[in-house]
Amino acid sequence: NCGSWDTLAPYFVEQGYLFVAMDPPGCGLSQHRPACGWYNDYEECIMMMQVADKLGWDEPFIICGHSRGSNLSGLAASVFRHRIRAALLIEGSLMASGCYITHYEQVGLPTGGLPLKPLIPLDRKNRERVPRIFDSLEDAIEHNRTNPTFPKARATAEGIATRHVKKLDDGRYQFTHDTRTYGQLHPHMIYPETNMSMRSNTACPVLSINI
Repeated sequence: NCGSWDTLAPYFVEQGYLFVAMDPPGCGLSQHRPACGWYNDYEECIMMMQVADKLGWDEPFIICGHSRGSNLSGLAASVFRHRIRAALLIEGSLMASGCYITHYEQVGLPTGGLPLKPLIPLDRKNRERVPRIFDSLEDAIEHNRTNPTFPKARATAEGIATRHVKKLDDGRYQFTHDTRTYGQLHPHMIYPETNMSMRSNTACPVLSINI
């Protein structure tokens, strides 16, 4: 969620930029999709452009993203190349590795580029997840900071955690993000070669930072 920008956003503002951060659907303070809905990277890229339209940004602008938001921003820079002036991508993979179903003989061949067979069990698994509960807010922040898959600096972990927790009646804290956001659909929908070909459509300068 946009809490990941709590530390960096003030720097850009000091440099004279207007910095707008958004929570994608199902994260932070944004609403969850309906029970019959799916989370899809392509639709969220369109939402980013809709936000820019609402803000009256007619001229090309700089797009920034962190983690999965980095992948979304890279996708937007490719698809909406006429609207993006430059892209800053932090701790993302550009969807280039580590996120594809490669063993199609196990999961079923794509139909029109879509390997559909694994999507239903993935969705079922995510719907059955229960958001984590912590004894204290500090425990939630520490869990976010030390996540073995996506470790974060303390300030970043605090910004993200405090934006998507709620205090329960018993005094404990629970994450509020939609568990269906785990395992977004985009990586499973196209071949890696097709994805990289699309990425090559990017025309603006791109700065990718991985720490």
